[in-house]
Amino acid sequence: MHTATMAAEDGEPAKARAALEKVLQLDKSSAIALRQLGRLELTSGDYAKSAGYLRRVRDAHPNDAARCARIRTGAGVGRRSGGGRDALLASFEVEPKPI
Repeated sequence: MHTATMAAEDGEPAKARAALEKVLQLDKSSAIALRQLGRLELTSGDYAKSAGYLRRVRDAHPNDAARCARIRTGAGVGRRSGGGRDALLASFEVEPKPI
């Protein structure tokens, strides 16, 4: 994760993407890696791919309101891609669990 974060901050999206994909090989439902990949794809203009990563976060953690709230930050994806819209709308249906 550190390599991916540093690469993204240094403007090396290909290196960041490769590091994040390695994380997903170890943990296919890593919310952090999926969310960062979604952000990378959003920045690169691949809205459908970004929406796919956000949808995977939602599918892997459907009852986690905090993660679903983070998906809402990808609302711009929903305006550009029909796939992002579904992930965004579903994220609003999750209720936080009482502490």
